[in-house]
Amino acid sequence: MKKTILSIIMLLFAGMTNFALADCLHFGLIDVDDTPAVPGHNKSPLMLPTVDQDGHVLTFIGSHADYTLTLLDENGDEAYVVSVPSDTSVVVLPATLTGTYEVQLDFGGSYIFVSEIEL
Repeated sequence: MKKTILSIIMLLFAGMTNFALADCLHFGLIDVDDTPAVPGHNKSPLMLPTVDQDGHVLTFIGSHADYTLTLLDENGDEAYVVSVPSDTSVVVLPATLTGTYEVQLDFGGSYIFVSEIEL
């Protein structure tokens, strides 16, 4: 029993050290749908995406919808836009992009997922 628990702890620790090499983007929501919720029926968002960043490489963890990924610079101008199909797990951003950007993931629904990224 002790060996089993120790093995599980070691596996969890090994998994955590692999993720320590990448930064996880923390997304918030922008509600772009003006329609009020129907009484008794809340407008509930999809599950927040899980995206790891390692330099200019973004890795989508788990399944996700088709997204339009937009990077906005500090002035709010579009610096980069790319389509991310649901079967894509890795997006490599151009190396020419440096600095802090707002990341927007738009799946064409009621919400846009937003985060900040440092390249």
